[in-house]
Amino acid sequence: MADDKGKDWRTASTRRPAAFGAARSEPDPLEPPTMSRSRVQIAGSYAPGVLMTWEGGKGICRSAPLANEAKDLKPTTIALIFENLRDSVTNWRDRAIKALPDALPELVLDTPFRDSKTGEARVERTHFQMTSPDKVGYVPYPLLYRCGICGSTREFGSVGDQARQPLPRKCNGHEARWTQIDVVYVHWSGDIEPLSPFNYNFDPQTGGTRQIRMCTCGSASFRLRNDAPVFSEWRYVCEGCGETRPLKKANPEVLSRLQIQQNDGGRTFQWIEVNMLPVSYRANSTCSVQRTSFIVFEDSAVVELMTPTRRDALVTRLAQIHDIPFSEPSDDEIRDRVEADPARAGEWREYETYLDMARKAEEGGRAAAARRHRDNAHDQREAWFADGVVERGRLGSPAVLQAIAIREDWTRRYDPIRLTIQHDAFLREHIEKAMKVNVAVDVMNPDITLTDVVNDPARKAKYQDTVGPLLRHIGVERLVLVRGLPICEFSFGYTRVSATPIYKREHNGTASKCRSG
Repeated sequence: MADDKGKDWRTASTRRPAAFGAARSEPDPLEPPTMSRSRVQIAGSYAPGVLMTWEGGKGICRSAPLANEAKDLKPTTIALIFENLRDSVTNWRDRAIKALPDALPELVLDTPFRDSKTGEARVERTHFQMTSPDKVGYVPYPLLYRCGICGSTREFGSVGDQARQPLPRKCNGHEARWTQIDVVYVHWSGDIEPLSPFNYNFDPQTGGTRQIRMCTCGSASFRLRNDAPVFSEWRYVCEGCGETRPLKKANPEVLSRLQIQQNDGGRTFQWIEVNMLPVSYRANSTCSVQRTSFIVFEDSAVVELMTPTRRDALVTRLAQIHDIPFSEPSDDEIRDRVEADPARAGEWREYETYLDMARKAEEGGRAAAARRHRDNAHDQREAWFADGVVERGRLGSPAVLQAIAIREDWTRRYDPIRLTIQHDAFLREHIEKAMKVNVAVDVMNPDITLTDVVNDPARKAKYQDTVGPLLRHIGVERLVLVRGLPICEFSFGYTRVSATPIYKREHNGTASKCRSG
């Protein structure tokens, strides 16, 4: 998944995914170079934002998303992807706010995942592009180089800048030996920057930050002294006056927001919240890919019945699954009541037309059109109930109705009503249907691949007498092995420094909790 729009990879900044994507800006049609990897690798190890070593140790690169549309996903799978995405984002925000109630919304969730006005978690399909993990782009990064002979450094703002003004062959009077600096600055807010010596200061006039591009002596050239085994002992040395400075850089966006909050009477921030960490590009903490997975279903009811407008259809389905009495009026009764009303006599014909069009659309493989026609038929039916033309059915279980009413109190993943509908679909699609084509096997009725007792009645009976009591002992009524269970695994973003919402940082005896991501 990517949310990149209107950016050029050659001039992109070093910030979040929306700032370095592979979307093209007209009129130049160029894309970043691409590489092919397995889907599992691109969804994880090479997901957009990851720093990596290019083959043969030729240099450090960062993977970049491509406009590679995923065209083989079914509508139900896409709907479940966004449901799981909303669940993950909401849980992330809740955990962050619980630990840091005064955290700024923009530092809890990145722009595509939140409502800009309320700060609440929000995931809109139009803000994201579904991309197929078949290939991914890559760009050189960081564009910060050090001469291996004298330690002098050179930095470029983009690939285009470096192409226009390449690294010089001579450096301080000798043949240069340039290599990328393999340590980067990483911040829990999600930003990453090269290990350059230029820090940021808050500008009270503009409310933003400005980068200090030179030493107090006026020189803008620095050498990196990195012989020490730990980053805390690395130093930048000004080539003009010899002044040294430690590896220290504030994250500009976080510095600006926290300083404004403090100036407006908010809490006083700590600098360990603002300062970035020097980290080897090989470290896992430079990019923690966020990913989740779910079982694939074909039945659209696992999504459609969860919407508020389908509550009555949900009640009907639960009654069928649990064999609960449900006094629903029959189609004949509904038709008689509708046609008995002179003002609505023609609506039943419209209702049947919608259902007929939905059936034809399904037979033609047009799932979206079928769903639209079913929605129209459902709306027509609901109007009859709402207007009192037909009396709505009643479920013979107040407990189930109460469980439906308090669904919002459950985390989506553990909602018992949702799990009931999904379990029913799982039994139909991945057990009963799969057993007919030998994709699933009941342990009490094994096939030849599970055990060789299949063709020997005596041995099979002994097998069942042995396995049956064991299953009952552990409380299992039925055990089925499913081969090749379809699982959809997707990645949708990343965090820096920590894979969890809260990152606890300690420095010189001072501890601070930061929101990660």
